[in-house]
Amino acid sequence: MQFHTATINTWKHLLQDDSFKDIIISSLNWLYDNNRAIIHGFVIMPNHIHLIWTTFETGKQHPAQALASHTAHEFKKRITGCPESGKLLKPYNSTQADRDYHFWERRPKSVDIKDRNMAVQTLEYIHNNPLQEHWNLAEYQEDYKYSSASYYINGESEFKFLKHISDFL
Repeated sequence: MQFHTATINTWKHLLQDDSFKDIIISSLNWLYDNNRAIIHGFVIMPNHIHLIWTTFETGKQHPAQALASHTAHEFKKRITGCPESGKLLKPYNSTQADRDYHFWERRPKSVDIKDRNMAVQTLEYIHNNPLQEHWNLAEYQEDYKYSSASYYINGESEFKFLKHISDFL
């Protein structure tokens, strides 16, 4: 089980728009459906994501790479459909020869979760992200839609990929 953080290139608020958050949700569903990952907790913020997950390396790419690659492709498709696509894509122009755009910062951070105490602290940390004063995205953890907080607080979830952390510790 790991705590994984990925950040949008240059900390831009690309994920402010819910349609981009939905792309991430769709990708997490795909990883789950294809036995690539189980998500125990998550939050999608305007410029980064936090995941607590168990990953399974059963494909060509590690699940973190697959998530980044697929979401970047979908971000590009979504932006290309906008009237001002050139302007919107410009901040993500890549200097690498193998790609036109770079949506995610290189080298996302992953930390192994060693025990139940660390897992609970990490889960609390990610669920409090939307409540931080500089974000102010919700008044209560469970009110923020793009988070697993409601699952843990109210036992409710629309996300099929979520599996309770205590079942895996």
